[in-house]
Amino acid sequence: MVPSNSKYMEADDRAKNQPIALTSGFPPAASKSKSQNTKSRKGGNGLTFSNWSIGKKVATGFIVAIGISTLGAVVGLVIGNSHLKSTREARQDIMEELHVIHGVESSLLRLEVSSARLGAREFDPELFRVDVSGFYENLDGLEKHIQLMQQISQESLVEESEEKTELIEELTDIYDQTLVGHFSKIEAVLNQFDAVNLQAEDIEGITALIGLLSQDNHANDVRNFVKTIRELEHVLEQEEEEVEDSTAQVIKLRNSIIAISLIISALLASAIAYWMSRAIANPLAETTAIAERVTNEEDFTLQAPVTTGDEVGVLTASLNKLINRVRKLLTERKAAEARLVQTEKMSSLGQLVAGIAHEINNPVNFIHGNLSHVRGYSQDLLGLVELYQKHYPNPTPEIEAEIEAIELDFMKEDFSKMLESMNTGSVRIRDIVKSLRTFSRLDEADVKEVDLHEGLNSTLVILHNRLKVKSEHPAIQVTKEYGNLPKVECYAGQMNQVFMNILSNAIDAIDEQNSRRTYNQVKENPSQIKISTTVIEGKYVEIRIADNGPGMSLDVVDKLFDPFFTTKPVGQGTGLGMAISHQIVTETHNGILTCSSDIHGGGAEFTIIIPIKQATAKK
Repeated sequence: MVPSNSKYMEADDRAKNQPIALTSGFPPAASKSKSQNTKSRKGGNGLTFSNWSIGKKVATGFIVAIGISTLGAVVGLVIGNSHLKSTREARQDIMEELHVIHGVESSLLRLEVSSARLGAREFDPELFRVDVSGFYENLDGLEKHIQLMQQISQESLVEESEEKTELIEELTDIYDQTLVGHFSKIEAVLNQFDAVNLQAEDIEGITALIGLLSQDNHANDVRNFVKTIRELEHVLEQEEEEVEDSTAQVIKLRNSIIAISLIISALLASAIAYWMSRAIANPLAETTAIAERVTNEEDFTLQAPVTTGDEVGVLTASLNKLINRVRKLLTERKAAEARLVQTEKMSSLGQLVAGIAHEINNPVNFIHGNLSHVRGYSQDLLGLVELYQKHYPNPTPEIEAEIEAIELDFMKEDFSKMLESMNTGSVRIRDIVKSLRTFSRLDEADVKEVDLHEGLNSTLVILHNRLKVKSEHPAIQVTKEYGNLPKVECYAGQMNQVFMNILSNAIDAIDEQNSRRTYNQVKENPSQIKISTTVIEGKYVEIRIADNGPGMSLDVVDKLFDPFFTTKPVGQGTGLGMAISHQIVTETHNGILTCSSDIHGGGAEFTIIIPIKQATAKK
């Protein structure tokens, strides 16, 4: 039968509180994705929202907003129409029940009219037969309406109220217990006579019998029956009002769902528009700020954060690549300029050293060449003096006084030593001059076959002053393990520069280590530099220069050959020596220059490998 208001209110609450699951794919408007790269932002399979194109993001946002409004409208219509269908069916049941109840009432009243006519009809066979026919028709109609009322009550889709059920049962009881019996008696009276051949006395008898039947409590039963019908009609009318109220609530619920979905869609569209503006404008603002800083500050180490994979992210990544490229080009240009300056300085120095060596070499050759004659002349003079002393053992007092004054005996003994010392000095000067001339080949433009051992030795001669004994520490021991190297095609001056840079750095590292040790500690564990050479596969020569200094960390080794990188204090190093050496070995001579080191006191070892024949060497 008709549901109560409370039941419909509960149904409304369930419909309102029912969650609507929506997957928009959008992050919160206030959230920010941070990555460098993110990486990343820092992370991805290419399907995340941040990697979508701007057009796809905008389209998806509007599709979601429109989809929510459409879904809300559809859900509202589905829920509303479903409830409206139920209320419409309930109202239809109530209307059918009212129609049946009205039919029962009208059938009963017509039947009562027919019964009254039968009890008051004067002799008129034709009219009497019409009244009898009407009685049977009305009785049959009443029975059908009673059965239909019971059937509809049982098959109703609406929950039956207790009051309504009691009224229907009361109607059924009154009908079954009183009315059926009364009308059955009338029917029995009519069945006693032949309706076709009725006589006047028959009609009078029937009328008298029916009149007697109507004098009992039948009128009260009819009144009770009609009263119950009125009450049942009132109940049905109340149920109809409740159904109409429920229908209004359902319509209100449907309209509310549609309105809420439209409001949510509008809010979501606004949030999406706001978030999209931030998602596009913020990365652009950050990228613009970085570009302005790079331009104004000329700081090419700055990088704009790449937070998305859309067009803005691609633009930011391209800007970062451009900044990196400019930084690399500037670094290369700066290094090239520094190398050019260094090369010019070394070339000028080489020319200066070569000129000085040439100027020194001439007088030294004069001195060294005449020392042998001086030694011969001095021996002849001393021999002549001894001969005079032998033949004139008693010189005059004046000669005797002069002999004592010049200490002739000491002069004889010391003069030969002095000549030997002068010879040693001249030889040393000649070796230094030779080393300077060998080392000063920096401006030689052609590849020549060179004895690398000669270049190593010349470098050691020039560095002799830094290797020798000092008051602070003993001499640095240099161990040579030279192999049988053939002459190597190379730029001799540039290779000498490489040897100078590596050996100078080794001496610097050892001196820095010795500054933290006492003289005795250095003596117990002397500083050493080991130079070894060998031939590899008959095609390459390998030069190893190792020291037992403090060593270097892996980070330092990784950056060792970078331009302008130095671990020395400001003013003591340009950071170009090893970078230039690496370029000379790898680019100019098609070789390899590596460094291995142990920071835990294992020292450092540089390995140079160059081909014996420079078929494609370039300066």
